[in-house]
Amino acid sequence: MRLLVATHNQGKAKEIAQYLENFGIEVVTPEQVGIGDFEPVETGDTFLANAELKAMAYGDQARILTLADDSGLEVAALNGQPGVHSKRFFAGTDVDRNQYLLKLLADKENRTARFVSVLVLYDPSSNSRHAFTGVVEGRITTSTAGDQGFGYDPLFIATGFEQTFAQLGIEIKNQISHRARALQQLQTHFKQEMNHG
Repeated sequence: MRLLVATHNQGKAKEIAQYLENFGIEVVTPEQVGIGDFEPVETGDTFLANAELKAMAYGDQARILTLADDSGLEVAALNGQPGVHSKRFFAGTDVDRNQYLLKLLADKENRTARFVSVLVLYDPSSNSRHAFTGVVEGRITTSTAGDQGFGYDPLFIATGFEQTFAQLGIEIKNQISHRARALQQLQTHFKQEMNHG
């Protein structure tokens, strides 16, 4: 079975492929199915809406089972921002965005935050959709630390840990992250499908 992962981020595609390698699923990217220059506009105002939009847009193009994710950081003191705008929150690089976030939180005592990931699995042949949500609670540090990971990883410390996602390293992060939790639900879904199939 082939599964299109609706992302141009090779790291993300690889991470998902690792989770699904025991299910006999061949993970392919948009580039591999000839739609490498396709990029739908994310107009949703929730992670679920954006993930569904991406899954259906890519799935309808490629006509194969498609998985899309939308994820981001929600900061309590900023009323849940940057949220769905995590990537577009502030123009520039990850470093620029991290510095901007630190500036916004400079005088805030409440540094509670959470990473959210929503995965949508879409089958264009039956028009069926399944959603899986993963959340990891934590807090924002007062300065960046670590050089592994991407995005807001150098600022985020998961509850129960002392180091940022960027310090923990990919292996540990992939066990406890928001996407990992959503992917575990996806694994369960495929297990059930295989048992019933």
